[in-house]
Amino acid sequence: MNLKSKVIIGIFLLIFVLPIFAEETEIVKFPVEVEGDTPDNTGSRFIYQVRQQIKKSSALRLTSDNEPRLKLILSTIDPLSVLPELCDLITVCSVVWTFVIPGEESQRTFYLDSRIHMVVRDNILLGAEDIIEKTDELIEETKKFTDSMK
Repeated sequence: MNLKSKVIIGIFLLIFVLPIFAEETEIVKFPVEVEGDTPDNTGSRFIYQVRQQIKKSSALRLTSDNEPRLKLILSTIDPLSVLPELCDLITVCSVVWTFVIPGEESQRTFYLDSRIHMVVRDNILLGAEDIIEKTDELIEETKKFTDSMK
């Protein structure tokens, strides 16, 4: 079985088979891990808000467990080094979405998407909501892809 087949099967199992085993009243949420690295206050607040939006989501849940999951990697740069005149107002954040499938000896990580995100201090919540919206879109695209493989 090639790597692409394993990824498709892993995503298929996570999205479609896992809900079958859930109780009818229990909503199965898609596991998301957030890894954040930031040297500034605005970036820290942004990463915190992304985590909070996942906690509030009806479709996503935060995880750090060794399970198949979507992983968000958020990394901001020191705004003083790039935009010293705006360092109190904005931060620049790299956002990378990957899908992680853990294994017994090692885990496999698959790149899904990335973007550079400008986070404005006064609109941190809006920026976090944008990231969650993109995360939802990626999950829906993955579902469509696995549906087309049936």
